[in-house]
Amino acid sequence: MTASGGWPSWATEPVEILDHDPNWRQLGEHISTRLDGVLARWLTQPSEHVRSTAIPELAAKPIIDIQASVTDFRCAVDVADALRADGWHAVPAELDQRPWRRFYVLPEGGRRTAHLHLLINGSTRRHEQLPSGTPYEPTAPYAMSTPVSSETLPLRI
Repeated sequence: MTASGGWPSWATEPVEILDHDPNWRQLGEHISTRLDGVLARWLTQPSEHVRSTAIPELAAKPIIDIQASVTDFRCAVDVADALRADGWHAVPAELDQRPWRRFYVLPEGGRRTAHLHLLINGSTRRHEQLPSGTPYEPTAPYAMSTPVSSETLPLRI
């Protein structure tokens, strides 16, 4: 599917925030497990369900975010090839404009269902993701004193 301007429809779809779906955690675990198999030879540790859909009871965009680490980005072409065979699309680094990661999208039915954030192991950017199981309490790293909304979340796609 192609949207106006030649972009795939999933690349220009509007962002929507939905009430928490208890199935997000299981879906995140499923996608992580699948990615661990596809990317096994490059990963330095198991992939992880992160960001807003990994936090129980938090409204979020219904896109599962997965974080994975590799030794360096010399494997990026091979990783992109392996992911492409599994239905993932690589977002070119120059388009993503975040040189500290490689970014991939898993679309289904013209919509994004998952994002993969591939980081270099030991990256200081790992702390910016909210890992699976992080309690969303006042002591959590991104806790806020104001109500949570899409405007106050410290998250970027």
